[in-house]
Amino acid sequence: MPMGIAGFLNWILDRKETIRKEQLLKLRELPEARLQAEMGVVLHDVCVRHAAGFVKEELSRGASPFRGVERTAFFHEIMILNLWILDKTLAEKDKAVVSEVCRNYIRYFHVADGQREDHALNSIFEKHRVYYEEWDEVKVTGRHDKFGFKVAELVMGGNSGNAPPEQALFWIISYTESAMKVFRNIRKKCLANGIRIR
Repeated sequence: MPMGIAGFLNWILDRKETIRKEQLLKLRELPEARLQAEMGVVLHDVCVRHAAGFVKEELSRGASPFRGVERTAFFHEIMILNLWILDKTLAEKDKAVVSEVCRNYIRYFHVADGQREDHALNSIFEKHRVYYEEWDEVKVTGRHDKFGFKVAELVMGGNSGNAPPEQALFWIISYTESAMKVFRNIRKKCLANGIRIR
């Protein structure tokens, strides 16, 4: 069934409860030494579910601008976008939990020997650097088109010779803004329960 704007909004609203009360209670009881590692597991799961849900909905929608994009590559680009959103909206300066989530991503989805892990992390952080540059640049105009273009370009294979359709920018920007709200909501719930995310 095509998702459309109404379906997309319902999909986002259904995902507001991304961290359950039971999880918060367990996290609150953990010693500081284990808290960031466990938060890394919980937040990695949130990122995976959001990325997989978005990819599934987009690729099943007949009019999707992402139709034809290889599912696995699409998922990984959206996961990297989620890691950036997490970094931007949730973590404090030392980024311990973001590093933990990135390492979990590499462990679960990539071969993780020492050198490859460093290479994978550098690749992720390079994309994040580009996302920050594009996002900061659009603050002046109040639009996120350049950011959306860059993410959509990477999702569609990174070939700058083929510009992604405008509709792809719309879905990427909408997804990013809604995911930011979800992660801010997680942060708010954690703080309300005495859990400090570093």
